Amino acid sequence: MPVAVFVLGVSIISIWRAKLLDKKRFGLLTVISLLAPLGLVLACYGWYNFVRFGNPFNTGFVYQFVEFDKRAELARGTLFSLRYLIPNALYYLLAPIRVFSRFPYVRPVYYQHPLFERILANFDLLPSKYRVEDAVGLIFAAPTLLYGLVLARKWLMGEIPVRFQHDEGGPDSAGIPMVSEGTLGILMMFAGMAAAVPDVLYQWSVTRYQLDFVPLLTLVAILGLWRSYSDTRPFPIGSRLAKATILLIVTMGTLVSLLLAVSGAGSNFDDLNPELLSRLIELLPHW
Repeated sequence: MPVAVFVLGVSIISIWRAKLLDKKRFGLLTVISLLAPLGLVLACYGWYNFVRFGNPFNTGFVYQFVEFDKRAELARGTLFSLRYLIPNALYYLLAPIRVFSRFPYVRPVYYQHPLFERILANFDLLPSKYRVEDAVGLIFAAPTLLYGLVLARKWLMGEIPVRFQHDEGGPDSAGIPMVSEGTLGILMMFAGMAAAVPDVLYQWSVTRYQLDFVPLLTLVAILGLWRSYSDTRPFPIGSRLAKATILLIVTMGTLVSLLLAVSGAGSNFDDLNPELLSRLIELLPHW
């Protein structure tokens, strides 16, 4: 879904630009050449599903080895539901990181957080089927993603400059706007949001599900980060503050993510290699 959203958006923009560049040659062949790769990929994916599961729209999701019948849950409407949207958004964005005095110093929240549970229960927003395996708020684990909001704001306010083809010296296409970083960034943001839809509507909250949408949003954040840096370059003090802020946020996010990877969502490091963990705890500072 996210790739389809992004490719479709790029295709629409490309069709629009092709029509502006050459109205005489623009036609059905241009549309087909842009959309055919996406259609071919979807057709191959459908054929693969049909061969394995007998249905082009069946991805094998219901055949997972879990403790409950997902097909029955899906039929009852309790597997995916809008009722899970607020709890999942709360845990995926704001779940705090547990801090410890010894290596690896930080760990995710396992199972439901008491404060979040009370808040959701008071407002009757905690469905009985909802479960939390582990949770880490992206605000704490990946603060760099906030720069995606910077890009969105600058794009909405028209603060991202639009370059034209004649800027590159093309006389035949003078005055035709190029695809800007803001447009591509917004497309990737929508693609990332599309990838997050199944996760935030699912009855089970797990940190590893963030891999479905965080990579795309990270690309958006990089564009926002670069835009923040570029816009402050003419101002010496503002430029220094922007670079210091960027360096601090990126360093903090990277360090926290690496330490969380050591502790692991399922605490596998502790369980499968306790001897190595004990050595690291003794070797590294602790108090």
